[in-house]
Amino acid sequence: MPPAIQPDYVTAMKALQTALGDNDLAKQVFSDANAADRLSKQNHIDARVEYVRQLAERTQATEASIKEYGLQTLKWLFLLNAGAIALVLAYVGCKGAGSTFAIGPIAKASAPFCLGMHLRCCGRSIWVL
Repeated sequence: MPPAIQPDYVTAMKALQTALGDNDLAKQVFSDANAADRLSKQNHIDARVEYVRQLAERTQATEASIKEYGLQTLKWLFLLNAGAIALVLAYVGCKGAGSTFAIGPIAKASAPFCLGMHLRCCGRSIWVL
């Protein structure tokens, strides 16, 4: 980006004095022009700051929605997993009802998982160390 060209203020002030013929009027015109230039630059800066703020808010909202979507997906996957385990246990229970097939080891192995799913679905969290 090339550097901004700085105007020669002394030459501009002398030109205004000769063109207007009044020193005070030239100072006032020069002051008003500088004030308008500063206001224009400040408006430009304020607009850029507002744009960046809105962009940051949008990014934050997008990240929050992606996080919520991921958490909801994990919840549904856990529930589907628990449903599949329940189906397997029901199938094993039906097959083993008339025979000597023991489902005790399967029930003991799946009990911690089922307990965790129950607590997770009820809104409580459990920490296993």
